[in-house]
Amino acid sequence: MNNARDLLSGTSSHYANRLTSLFRSLFNREGYVSLIRACHNAFTKFRSHEPELRTLPSGKHSLTSDKMSPQAKMVMERLVDAGYAAYLVGGSVRDVMVSLKPKDFDVVTDATPEQVRRTFRQSRIIGRRFRLVHVYGRGDIIEVSTFRANSQSVVHVANDDNSDEMPMVVDDNTYGTIEEDAWRRDFTINALFYCHADKSIVDFTGGVRDMKLRLVRMIGDASQRFHEDPVRLLRAIRMAAKLNFKVEKKTYQALLELPGLLQHVAPARLFDEVGKFFFTGHAISSYEWLLKTGYCEHLFPNIYALVHASPSPYRKLIQCSMEETDARFQSGKSLSPGYLFCVLYWPIVQEHIKAELKKGARVSRALATSFKTALESATQQLAVPKRHQVMMKAVWSLQYHLERQRPSRIDRLLEHRYCRAAVDLLELRVRAGWSEGAELADTWRQRLNALPSRENHKRPRRVQESRGRLRGGSARKRRPLHQKSDQQDNSDD
Repeated sequence: MNNARDLLSGTSSHYANRLTSLFRSLFNREGYVSLIRACHNAFTKFRSHEPELRTLPSGKHSLTSDKMSPQAKMVMERLVDAGYAAYLVGGSVRDVMVSLKPKDFDVVTDATPEQVRRTFRQSRIIGRRFRLVHVYGRGDIIEVSTFRANSQSVVHVANDDNSDEMPMVVDDNTYGTIEEDAWRRDFTINALFYCHADKSIVDFTGGVRDMKLRLVRMIGDASQRFHEDPVRLLRAIRMAAKLNFKVEKKTYQALLELPGLLQHVAPARLFDEVGKFFFTGHAISSYEWLLKTGYCEHLFPNIYALVHASPSPYRKLIQCSMEETDARFQSGKSLSPGYLFCVLYWPIVQEHIKAELKKGARVSRALATSFKTALESATQQLAVPKRHQVMMKAVWSLQYHLERQRPSRIDRLLEHRYCRAAVDLLELRVRAGWSEGAELADTWRQRLNALPSRENHKRPRRVQESRGRLRGGSARKRRPLHQKSDQQDNSDD
């Protein structure tokens, strides 16, 4: 028993000799050597926890040439013809293996960005943290990157002296091999490589296994990898919601412990990630995952406090908006981020209006201050762009005018750019429980349906009316050139 304890406590470099002395007395000389080697291989694999390299030949996977972009095939063929290796990697391989249509195709190669740039005329090098190449053609943009080395040993990091948090990667421009590139990626299911040369899928990290188990697993230490790039926290949730996967136990534990890291992410980057949550066809499942993991409170703190107060009239409104967004995506209709954010921040507008009216403020002032408060919250948390803020403010304002239904303004309201979106919100509020507005919403929908189509009912342009107009005055009357010359001739006489 002591020998076994000593064996386990020893390092891997000394344990072969200890096994030899332990088993020499138990086995004959011919048999113990092979046994020692087998135990050494098993123990080394157990200590490293690294799965063996696995290759799926072309007949063992579902990724075929007809499922990939013609532009991506062209890029890989050109790279191979130039003497470089070329692989598809990331979400395209993952999505095809779960019978989803890939959004884009990323190519990875052993060629440097400068070599890729010389190979493709219609391309340009982008990026600062890690330089890659965009190859243009046939309406597609293919992102080509070079194999990267392990970020743990080669990148420069920035650390805040005022905190004890782990450093984040800010420079990652060291190139490596395909295996190093696989181990530095975030999740195992994103580290699958499709080899263009032999049409096989190469797996270094156990991604094929996790695809079968339907697991989202972080490569390496989950806490450390989340500290390197906190956006990975949101990516893990998004992939679990999109693929209907579970999150691996250690990854999930780190996910629950580290939501505070989102404060280190720029609001503009959070806005991009939120767009991927809600505008790719799985808004309702993403919203449920955000609630379950507690990240909804960190992304939308002001909204969360109102929507999930007990009881709250807004909870069903948010749920209906997510279901409606998914339905529009599945039917191929357009999606507007401004409209969804208008719904998400509607509770802030409503509660602020109620508070202002209780103080005795006029309706116009209550509307203006509530819009300002909600837009400031959206800007601080997610850096919502101005173009979306314009729509949000207009739709909120139209709710007040649609409810009043002043006869003199009905025609002008129907011509408003965002009238249809405002009526959509009106109907959404009815579905969420505002039964008093059912007749009002039906009336405005009938008025909209009675309008001619947009192709036959275009508002006249006013450019010609304002051309040549003085500031604050009437249009300037220009004198014909021939008339001016005649007057000059007369004056000379």
